[in-house]
Amino acid sequence: MKGIIYSELVGFLDEQGGPSFTEEVLAGAELPHGGAFSRVSRYPWEQAVQVVTSASKISGADANDLCEEFGKFLFDRFT
Repeated sequence: MKGIIYSELVGFLDEQGGPSFTEEVLAGAELPHGGAFSRVSRYPWEQAVQVVTSASKISGADANDLCEEFGKFLFDRFT
């Protein structure tokens, strides 16, 4: 998956809960690179699942709902 999607996911998390929420989510996702994404790199899609799962656990929101909201966020960003 393109890094730009991950960078936007971080922006979405910031918008939803602020920088401290984002840091907690990324720490909870236990990513090999600590959650630092390059917009031009590629990353395994499984890492997105890890981030969404972590966000769901921390926020109490349903993972499917988070994905739908992220899709709306991306649509607004890319159109």
